[in-house]
Amino acid sequence: AHRRQDFLVTGVIENVPRTSHFHYDFLGSMNAFEYSRSQNWISNNDYTYFVLREGVSHQEFEEKMQSLIQKYVYPQVKGALGVTPEEFIAGGGFFAYYIQPLKDIHLHSHLQHEMEANSDISYIYIFSAIALAILLISCVNFINLSTAQSATRAREVGIRKTVGSTANELKGQFISEAVFLSVLAVVLALPVIELLLPVFNNLTGKDLHIPYLSNALTMPLLLGVGLAVGLLAGIYPAFYLSSFHPV
Repeated sequence: AHRRQDFLVTGVIENVPRTSHFHYDFLGSMNAFEYSRSQNWISNNDYTYFVLREGVSHQEFEEKMQSLIQKYVYPQVKGALGVTPEEFIAGGGFFAYYIQPLKDIHLHSHLQHEMEANSDISYIYIFSAIALAILLISCVNFINLSTAQSATRAREVGIRKTVGSTANELKGQFISEAVFLSVLAVVLALPVIELLLPVFNNLTGKDLHIPYLSNALTMPLLLGVGLAVGLLAGIYPAFYLSSFHPV
C-alpha cells in the first residue's frame, strides 16, 4: 500500500529549464522522511548537491572526503560483512567518494541510475568536426570559384598595375573583398538561423539558442570565424590574381 503524507506548500517556482539534467514536479524537505536521519554509511540512496564556499578548492575538498571512509564507512563494512577494511580491499572491495561539477553531468557523467538519460561529449566533437569539414569544403569551393573567375578580372588587374598599383596592394584588395564577403555571409546567416532554429528545436526536441549578449564570447567568436574564413578562402585567389602581368 502507498503511504500518504501531507505537505504544506511554502513556495512556487518557475518551470525547470528544458536544458536541466533532471526535471521534477515538486520539491520537498528531506526532514519529512524518517530515513533522512539514518546513520547508515554503506547505503547510497540519494543524489547529493552542494555549493562549495568561494575560494575552496574542489580537489582538496574531495581528498578530505576520503577521510570519512576510514571513520564511518569501514567500521560499518566490518559490522555488515564481518571483515576488516584490509580484507575488504584484498577481496576486491572498493569504496570512494568523488564529486563532479554540476555542468559536467549531462555530457561527462555515465554512472548507473542517472536521473535522466545523458548525452556524451563525443557527439559534440563529432558534430563539431562535421561542421568544420563543411566550412573547409565551402572555403575550397570559394577558392575554386574565385580562381575560375580570375580570367574576367585579368583586365582589371592589368589596368590597376598600369596606373601604379603594386602586387601587395592588389593582394590586400582581394583579401579584403574575401573577408567582406565572409563577414557579410555571417551577418546574413544569423537572421536565417533565428527563423529556422524554432523549427529545428521542435523537430529534434532540443532547446538550442545563440547567447548573443548573455555570453561575452559569442559575438567576438562569430566575427572571428567570419574573418578567419575570409582570410583562409581569400589568400590563394589574392596571390593568384595579383600575379597577372599587364602585358
